[in-house]
Amino acid sequence: MVNELHGLDLSGYSVSRSLKTTLRELPPYAALEDVEFLATELGISPSSVIKVDGNENPYGPSDATLRALESLNRIKLHHYGDSDQRRLRLAIAEHLSVGFDSVICGNGSDELIDLMFRLFINEGDNIVISSPTFGMYSFDASLHGANVIDVPLSEGWEFDEESLEKAARDAKLVFIPSPNNPTGNTIPMRLVRKLLETGAVVVIDEAYIEFSKTASLATWVEKIPNLVVLRTFSKWGGLAGLRIGYGIMHPELVSICLQAKQPYNISVVAEAAALAALADSATLDARAEIISAERDRMSTELAKTEWMVPWPSDASFVLFRLDGISGLGLRDKLRLEGIFTRYIAHPRLEDHLRISIATPDANDRIIEAIREIEPE
Repeated sequence: MVNELHGLDLSGYSVSRSLKTTLRELPPYAALEDVEFLATELGISPSSVIKVDGNENPYGPSDATLRALESLNRIKLHHYGDSDQRRLRLAIAEHLSVGFDSVICGNGSDELIDLMFRLFINEGDNIVISSPTFGMYSFDASLHGANVIDVPLSEGWEFDEESLEKAARDAKLVFIPSPNNPTGNTIPMRLVRKLLETGAVVVIDEAYIEFSKTASLATWVEKIPNLVVLRTFSKWGGLAGLRIGYGIMHPELVSICLQAKQPYNISVVAEAAALAALADSATLDARAEIISAERDRMSTELAKTEWMVPWPSDASFVLFRLDGISGLGLRDKLRLEGIFTRYIAHPRLEDHLRISIATPDANDRIIEAIREIEPE
C-alpha cells in the first residue's frame, strides 16, 4: 500500500482552503466539559460530584423508562427504525393534544434547529436572536452563512419588543427560547403575535416549558404556518444522553422536514425511551414540580448571602448576579468542592453564574458550600 502512494504530491492541498467559505472561521460551540475527566484533573472522585452545569434532570429517566431500556433485547437493533417516526409522533400528538401531522422528531432539538437553517437560510440571510441566549442559534448561523441580528435583552432581561419586531421584518428566522436560557424568563404572548405578523419564521424553543406556569404555544401551529415550537426529552424526560427532541409546526412544514431530514435520525433506543417517558408523564410532571419548588427554595436561600441576587426563573435553573466575585471565580471555587456549575462567557454575564437545580439533598450541599465562601 505504501508503494502505491510513492510519488504522490499533495503539498499544495489545504483542507481549510477547500472548505466552504462560511466554515473557514467557524467559532467553536461552548459545550460542557466531561465530568469524569475534569474531576480527575481536580483530584475529586467523579462519584462525589454534584453536576449542575448542564440543566439536566437530576432524577434521570423514570423507572418506567429504565424498564423499557432494560428490555431492549426485544427490539431488533439490527433493523433501521421507522423513518416516518409514526409511533412516537402519534404519542407526542396525543400528549400535547395536537394533530399527528403537526409533529416531527429530531436527534435532539439541536437537529431541528439546524434543519430550520437548511430549509430557510441562504448565505447572507438574517436571523434574529435576543442575547444572552442559547448558543446553538449563532453557531448554526455561522455554519450556514447567516447574519445574526442581535436585539439584546434589557438590563432586567426583558425583551425589546419594538426593536425585535423591526429586526424580524428583515429576517428569515427568529429564535426565542421561552423560558430563555440562561435568564429563565418567558416571552410575552403579545410579542409572539407581533413577531408572527412580520412574516418571519418564528421558532419558540420550549425546552424548559414543563417547569413553567406559562402555557405552551404548541396548539397554535395548525393555524399559523410560520410558527415552529421546539420541545425536548432532555430536561423533563431526563434523556439528555439519548438525544431526542421534537418540533410542533404546520403540517405543510412537517411534510417538508420529513423529506429533508436524515432518513433514520431517531434511533430505536431513543424512540423506546421517549415512548416510555410519555406513557409515564405523571411521574415526570411530579418531578418537574419538585424541581420547580427547589428552584424557588434555592433562590430564596442563596439570596440570604447578600452577594448573590437570583433572577426570577421559570426554568430548571437560576441565573445569579454576583457582588464581589466574578462568575468564573465562584465557579472555580465551587469546583474545588466537587460542585460543577455553569459560567457563561458573555460580556454581560461576567458577574453571573447559572446553577441548575439538583435533588433536595444535593441542593442543600450547594447552599452550604456557597455560604462558606467569602467574596473577594
